[in-house]
Amino acid sequence: MGLFGTKLVKVKETTVQECIRMVERFFKSVGANPKQQRLPNTDTLGWWLQRGSAVVYIILNQHDETPTVRIVSPILYLPEDYILPFYRKCLELNMDLINCAFGVSDDKVVLVSERPIDGLDAHELEGTIRYLSGVADNIDNRLSAEFNARMYLDNGR
Repeated sequence: MGLFGTKLVKVKETTVQECIRMVERFFKSVGANPKQQRLPNTDTLGWWLQRGSAVVYIILNQHDETPTVRIVSPILYLPEDYILPFYRKCLELNMDLINCAFGVSDDKVVLVSERPIDGLDAHELEGTIRYLSGVADNIDNRLSAEFNARMYLDNGR
């Protein structure tokens, strides 16, 4: 028994190869060819998908000890005006998000979720991809209109 009378459960270790197969099955389940969705950069093990106006990237980071899966969607460029109210709005929106958050990378506003692949299963991975991509597609237009922020559109991958 663990702390608080709970049973300790051994988590199944998920390998990078198993995670790759989960991502490929996800793409097949939505009618996409995973090979066509692969990022062309040979230094990055990743895929992309388009959901409405949002581009979403699924990246496997092969850290030495703890490989992770990162799902990230750049949605906007930072607005030129009203930056503090914009940041406040993003922080307020973070309170309602599940398993993802707003962040800033260079001059881009992103939605991001990252977790170690250990214990990851296909249901969790697919749920996270669907949720984050849905939020990105829903919120990008609203924030763009409210703060006159330029949309992030990356058709060249």
